[in-house]
Amino acid sequence: MIDKTVQQEWTKAVEGLIEEASAWSHAKNWVTHTRRLVLTEDKIGTYEVPELTVEAPGGRLILEPIARWSSPGEGRVDVLAWPSLNRLMLVRMNGAWVLLTEAGVRWPQAWSEQTFAYLVAELNAAA
Repeated sequence: MIDKTVQQEWTKAVEGLIEEASAWSHAKNWVTHTRRLVLTEDKIGTYEVPELTVEAPGGRLILEPIARWSSPGEGRVDVLAWPSLNRLMLVRMNGAWVLLTEAGVRWPQAWSEQTFAYLVAELNAAA
């Protein structure tokens, strides 16, 4: 059975994340692009969410929604750096975004504007 309430909550959470990262990017005069992704999951059906690309000095960072149903947490958005190809995961836990490495280790800083700016700079520097 498709749960539209969970679908709406997840879509709203992703849209809020993308709006937040877009605002932080614009404050630094970084160019952003958004596009709509169509995802399908058994429990919540087919839905659309935004994906954000940030063009910053030194490289590109992409916030790519992956799925509402992921482990651990209550949804996952990948943070991909280009051209370095480094990746972190933003996982929704108890209503908040938490950064994890690909190995599942919690990032030492909380998700914030400062952490976001650090990631944009450092993920591409670590090629």
